[in-house]
Amino acid sequence: MGGNTQSIAAVIIKAGIEMLLETLDELLGKRTEREVAAAIRDTVCEDGAVQGAYDLILHSYGPERLLGSVHVEVADTMTAEEIDRMERRIAQNVFAKHGVILTGIGIYSVNTTNDGIRAMRTEITRLVMAHEGVLQMHGFYVDLEHKRVSFDIILDFALDDRAALFREIQEQVQAAYPDYELQMTMDIDI
Repeated sequence: MGGNTQSIAAVIIKAGIEMLLETLDELLGKRTEREVAAAIRDTVCEDGAVQGAYDLILHSYGPERLLGSVHVEVADTMTAEEIDRMERRIAQNVFAKHGVILTGIGIYSVNTTNDGIRAMRTEITRLVMAHEGVLQMHGFYVDLEHKRVSFDIILDFALDDRAALFREIQEQVQAAYPDYELQMTMDIDI
């Protein structure tokens, strides 16, 4: 009888630990599956006004309870009214298709009306993407009035020294555009 009692106790303890770990995962937040994130990004990008979707962050509050936020690139010519309508469409579509509530949609304005800025973007993109380990560049914007260039880059986590590569890219872009203040951010691929 003693052996059976110990076996039952072990099963109960094991089940209790598994339940506790599962609960902790939900409370602390566990990483959302890559496929889910990719599907949500695809849905966001289906909207005709969106030129790209980035920085998707999802928070899990239990089974099938996800809240999230995302940044989208849109033309700098959009009005506040057009942006508001777009945000509402995106939020509704994401909820309808994925059951995810987008609590925030941030905006990256894309310079569309200045040929010089478009050429600058092309050149900076070429400089940045020429480096092995750069996964993406996004959020590019030039503020001509303040002579400021802003963008984010995503570097591969497998790199030996991400900070060194970031500095190298920063120095290279700054050398190519010395009259501009450079606001380059190392973003993460979530």
